Amino acid sequence: MPPGATATDLFLDGKDQQTIDRLAAMAPLERLGTPDDIAGAVAFLASPAGHWINGQVIRANAAASDGRPRHHTFGRSTAMPFASWPRR
Repeated sequence: MPPGATATDLFLDGKDQQTIDRLAAMAPLERLGTPDDIAGAVAFLASPAGHWINGQVIRANAAASDGRPRHHTFGRSTAMPFASWPRR
C-alpha cells in the first residue's frame, strides 16, 4: 500500500512549510495524511472484510494528484473485453 504524503517525522524532515503546504494542496482534503489514515486502510485489508482483496495496489493518498493523468495502459491484449462476452 503506497501511502501519500503523511505527516510523520520522517516525511516532514527537511521540508519547509511552503513545500508541506504545496503537498497538502494536492489532495482534495487539502491536508497531509496521518498515520491513522493509513492504519485504517491497512486494518481493513487485514480484517476479514478485506479477505477477497489481493494482488491490488491500494493507494492511501486521499486522491492526491501531481497533475499527471492516472490511468493504466494495458497495451495489446488478445483477451475479449468483459462487455463483449457472449450472453446466454
